Amino acid sequence: MFEEGMLRGLVATRALELGIDISGVEKVALVGSPKVPEYLVQRFGRGSHKPHQTSSGLAVAIDEEDLLEILALAQLASRKKLAERVSGVPSLDVISRELIAEALRASKKEEKCIKLSNVIKTFSNAFPGKASHFNSFERVAEDLVAHLEDKGVIEECGEDLIALGKSFYKLWPKNSIGKFFSFIPPRKEVKVVEGGRELGTIDAINLVFLKPGYVIRLGGGLWRVKRIRASEVIVENVRGEEFAIPIWKSGGIPAHQIVAIEVCRLLGRLNKLVGRGNRVKLGNIEIVFKGDVKQILGNLTKDDLSLPDPRFVIVDMLTSKALREASPKIKELAKHPYSIVATVLIYPFGSLIANTIASALWGKVSKGDILYIVPKPLGILIVHKAGFDVVKHLLDLDESTIKNAAKSSPYIHVVANEIARSLGCRKPQDDTSRKGILRQEVLKQTLHRFYDLESTLRLVSWLRSGNIKMKMRRVLEPEGAHILTEILFGDILKLQRHTQ
Repeated sequence: MFEEGMLRGLVATRALELGIDISGVEKVALVGSPKVPEYLVQRFGRGSHKPHQTSSGLAVAIDEEDLLEILALAQLASRKKLAERVSGVPSLDVISRELIAEALRASKKEEKCIKLSNVIKTFSNAFPGKASHFNSFERVAEDLVAHLEDKGVIEECGEDLIALGKSFYKLWPKNSIGKFFSFIPPRKEVKVVEGGRELGTIDAINLVFLKPGYVIRLGGGLWRVKRIRASEVIVENVRGEEFAIPIWKSGGIPAHQIVAIEVCRLLGRLNKLVGRGNRVKLGNIEIVFKGDVKQILGNLTKDDLSLPDPRFVIVDMLTSKALREASPKIKELAKHPYSIVATVLIYPFGSLIANTIASALWGKVSKGDILYIVPKPLGILIVHKAGFDVVKHLLDLDESTIKNAAKSSPYIHVVANEIARSLGCRKPQDDTSRKGILRQEVLKQTLHRFYDLESTLRLVSWLRSGNIKMKMRRVLEPEGAHILTEILFGDILKLQRHTQ
């Protein structure tokens, strides 16, 4: 109907970004930052997609952080700079599924068996076999085959011959065999329940930094977490302006560090952008400011403060006096009005490094020292007991600390539930093999998808050596907080907003 002109507009998810072309689209309206420049170009490219026509669209920023990110994406696109492509690590669940698929295909033929060495040879010439992640792919394949045989998914039928095992149809019954051919995992959701009433659902990934006693925002209300179960979070209603963590569905698209760095570069030249009127030319991209955008950008240029860049980290140490509307829980942390109860690390981390540091700090410290951690691409908020030294613990981070934090994170459970069946296990706890192939693979994929171990360790090393400097700021009044502290976490900490 839309293509035929019977509908004037269409509201869609990002599905329409992925190559679907409908002629006659005049403009695209984009709500929120798409996180990487190639997504920005691809989505706006849906409009006026004809020879000799210029694509145009409307970008609606949700808040100041979103506005800066969208402008940064436009700057990157104007320089034809896209986010770095990150290739996936060789995934044993994919290799396992391919191996089982070969056995399944043979089961439909007269011979029933396949020659294992031929399959391994084929895999060895493909990306998984050539990847540097494996010291010896043949050895990995042998261990994987032994694991699948132990689970009964495949079985030996002669020397160097394997066939489909009896357990295959227990994992993938014939009435739902189609699921075997898809790697799209079922979404793991958790109900949020108050007094037997379901308030909504959240993705399990949002449980990363959630514990009993925390206050969350959901469905327009504030809710204190009472208990966390496998399939639901039990909450109670809270009155008043409590410190609250916003909860939403889906983990979203992570912002690459290159985008966070570009936001910092943008902040350094905001005066020039604001001084050009309502039209800004970035390469071959023209931006027209609508509504109060120019006023908001002008407000962000008023403070003469240092801006973060890849060479130094700004550390805002906020005292309880600076948090005028702090919740009773935060006030309990303070020994006196000038006690530091919250620390904000401002730096172009990108989503993965910020998440790695937050997760590692969360898993490293003793119980009760840290109350909340909120990681964002441009900064990390840590609310903690008075006297707790965030910088000291940051500089102490090492590989084992990060990996141990990952092992106990909810990310592990999300990945385990996604890949367990591919590795012959009905559920993650069924992996009782001596080598623990499923457990090892889950940790590897968790670190690859949700963490950036290498970049985080490099950042910590440079901080220790002084190659990256730290600028410490003790914040005694709400107005003294860095502009980025206000933009990123002002709504959580109830700081005075520059734009109000």
